[in-house]
Amino acid sequence: ASPLIGYLLVAPLQRCFASASATQRKLNKKFEGPEFEISKRFPMVINTLAVTLVFSSALPLLLPLGFIATQLFYHVDKLLLLRFYKKPPSYDAKLASGTVNLLPFVMLVHMGFAVWVYSNNETF
Repeated sequence: ASPLIGYLLVAPLQRCFASASATQRKLNKKFEGPEFEISKRFPMVINTLAVTLVFSSALPLLLPLGFIATQLFYHVDKLLLLRFYKKPPSYDAKLASGTVNLLPFVMLVHMGFAVWVYSNNETF
């Protein structure tokens, strides 16, 4: 939510006070957005996915909530990448392949948690 607040509140105020710049280069710098911090946004998505998968056997409501959260991450990041941030550098597939390699571990933890939840007599 923090980048969205920056886009909706801070950026318009910066543009409002940018007209006092002496040169075009300074004016361009004031209108330029911040860097896209994939190191902060990507773990948020992975954390949402992992928590949803692990605890969904005990709380099935987490599946639609995780879907909604993932869709919100996608659409907010897409909007901010197109309208607010500087042009990001090219990223390779290393980050995505690392995530794919992490998913089997998350599924094992999900299965272990599901076995514990469903075998516990006090759960239901």
